[in-house]
Amino acid sequence: MPSSNADGSVPDSSRRKFLATVGAASLVRIAGCSETNRFATITGSWPTRGYDAARTGAPEDVSGPKPPLNRRWKADFPGDWNKTSPVVVGDTVYLGSIVGGLSGEVAETFLSAYDASTGEKHWSRSIERYTPEQNRRYGDSLTATEDALYLQTFRGLRALDFDGREQWVFENTGPDFGDTCHPIVVDGVAYTGAYGSTTGGDEGESAGLEGVFAVDTEDGSLVWRFTPEKYVSDRTFSPTAADGTVFVSFWQSAVVALDATDGSVLWKREIPADTPVTVRNGVAFVATDAESDDYRLYALDATTGETVWNRSVGGAWPGRGISHDGDALYLSSDRYLLSLDAETGDERWRAFRDASDGASKIDWIDDEHGLIAGWGIPVVVGDIVYTSDGEYGTLVALDRETGTLLDAAPKRRLGASESRCSPAVADGVVYYTTPHWLYAVDANTVEFWRR
Repeated sequence: MPSSNADGSVPDSSRRKFLATVGAASLVRIAGCSETNRFATITGSWPTRGYDAARTGAPEDVSGPKPPLNRRWKADFPGDWNKTSPVVVGDTVYLGSIVGGLSGEVAETFLSAYDASTGEKHWSRSIERYTPEQNRRYGDSLTATEDALYLQTFRGLRALDFDGREQWVFENTGPDFGDTCHPIVVDGVAYTGAYGSTTGGDEGESAGLEGVFAVDTEDGSLVWRFTPEKYVSDRTFSPTAADGTVFVSFWQSAVVALDATDGSVLWKREIPADTPVTVRNGVAFVATDAESDDYRLYALDATTGETVWNRSVGGAWPGRGISHDGDALYLSSDRYLLSLDAETGDERWRAFRDASDGASKIDWIDDEHGLIAGWGIPVVVGDIVYTSDGEYGTLVALDRETGTLLDAAPKRRLGASESRCSPAVADGVVYYTTPHWLYAVDANTVEFWRR
């Protein structure tokens, strides 16, 4: 027991020693019940939706939390009904978002930065204000490197420093607005698609900017541009890069492989693509739009474009992303999460509500509602698949081998909204968003920063 003053108070020096002792003891107890120490600084790197330039969603050098899970912190961000995906750079989580976007209404793009450990908002910057002529919005394009952040806005692709100050802007927009491309950055070149292309005429000829751009990250100058001769799409999905090749899919039209150096076409496959391409082990994977209510997943030889296999994934709309852990694929849809053998395409398991019977294969916490798979790219870390629930906005952890539900956090969120983001993982913590909130989830411990 520390010594006391005459009035019974504890001297400053003794108080400091006492608090330090209590703090150290508490720290030991807390550290013993969780792999994630709440007093430690969280650091890591999660550069883009799908983690890497190949969009595999399955890093080998990242650690995630093991169930039971709990919310570490919750933070708000400017925006309405956003489907943004966070990125992590060092000890900071960054998020791009948008407010507005209705016809004739001012739309404002924001970039926000948060302490990865505590959720404290460092700052939120207005990046652009723009008044669209049509009801269009975006908000999920943020990509990071060690040197800069890249964010798509209505006026162009912007390079920003880590305080949100603009370095350059590259105009890749047209008069109409579709889904935003996530740029990828490889060896000092940013690869991105057209944002705001249009289609015109009965032949589906281009009336806009449809295509792919390679942009020098030093000054934002154009390195090369690829424009398809014809297409039936107004949407370019996010590019993917692997082994000197850039892969890009055009909605309901084609998959094209381009030489990363000069943009020359290496091969083209005319299939009704409906997701970005994911590449691993020399194979490119893409899901297609429905043909007679039959969505399919294609495995294409990354060198030639020839079909390795293609499999039906049922009557469920693909969720804009495929992850690949080296052995298996994980595909979100609007009804379930499906895992396939990457080599053969054979189904390994499916989780969440099944389209065939409408019944939940994973019972919800109160047995009244079934989970619905989210629309982001599932994340595979260690033995766990993390994905965001598409109805209640929770983070769900599944067994990698069986698809069995391990945990969900928060357990139940009355009035919650669906999540369309792809999670980010760093140093034992998973970050994900709902339309209005940014969450950090880690192993179940005492929550010092609960909000």
